Amino acid sequence: MQRTEKDKALHKESVFVKIDHHRLHMRRFYCDAEGEGVLLVHGSMEDSKIFYSKSDKGLAPFLARCGYDVFALDLRGRGESRPKVSAKDDFGLNEAITEDIPLAAKQIRRIKGALPKHWMAHSWGGVLQLASVLRFPELRPESMVFFSSKRNIWVKNFGKFLQIDLFWRIFFGALVKWKGYLPHHPSFFGSADESAGFHRDTTMWIDAKEWLDPKDGFDYGAASMRVENPPTLYMTGAADKVLGHPDDVLRFMKQANGTQDQFLYLSRENGFLHNYDHINIMTHRDAEKDHFQHVLKWIRDKALS
Repeated sequence: MQRTEKDKALHKESVFVKIDHHRLHMRRFYCDAEGEGVLLVHGSMEDSKIFYSKSDKGLAPFLARCGYDVFALDLRGRGESRPKVSAKDDFGLNEAITEDIPLAAKQIRRIKGALPKHWMAHSWGGVLQLASVLRFPELRPESMVFFSSKRNIWVKNFGKFLQIDLFWRIFFGALVKWKGYLPHHPSFFGSADESAGFHRDTTMWIDAKEWLDPKDGFDYGAASMRVENPPTLYMTGAADKVLGHPDDVLRFMKQANGTQDQFLYLSRENGFLHNYDHINIMTHRDAEKDHFQHVLKWIRDKALS
């Protein structure tokens, strides 16, 4: 890919959004401040660093070097957002859907004069982004890209029993009762703490057939039948056996009811460089020359259509 000298100057800065006593953080990456805006949202027990590294690798710097103006959001209590999650907090999915994501998008509009044209997310972040669009159609971007995103985890295998039934429900549930929130452990699980409410709501949604808001009962499933969703690229890796199993990702894609959506299964058999798992689909050193190229083509094509 050919780049100009201007393109090589990667700029990074922090942007903050105030919500009550919370201060949300977005890490901004750009080579061209006039580039189309991109909003990135992380998943459960993560923060925005899933999209970038200290050495400027990852999806956010990649897109910035390709001419986009990228904003990677830390949901409340995560990453550089303040205050950090504690036992005093009980915010959950509703707050992320109705406050964090919409206000982040509006802050980008204040900075750039336009809402972000492209939304992307990893894992549970895709569920939150789509729910925000269903609830607030006026925020609708031109395109979306979801990496290993699913709402239900209905796959049946030993990995699901271990990670979801045993750890997420029983062990993590006990931790939440003991600590008042779900603490992460860098060498064992997660990269960010989770509030009790977020853990509770997520647990409910991964089982529930109906897609209802856990706080006010808004019916996202019904909304998906009447709202024209943005063209969305769904992808997951062949080594992702639980948290982004293709059956569950395809089920989520069907629930979204999009008419221009596409699914990519990242495997060597399908011509990709690796059988990606749930994390290295975002962090692998080959991602930029592999499936990130499909992401770039997707958003460029949708911007022209």
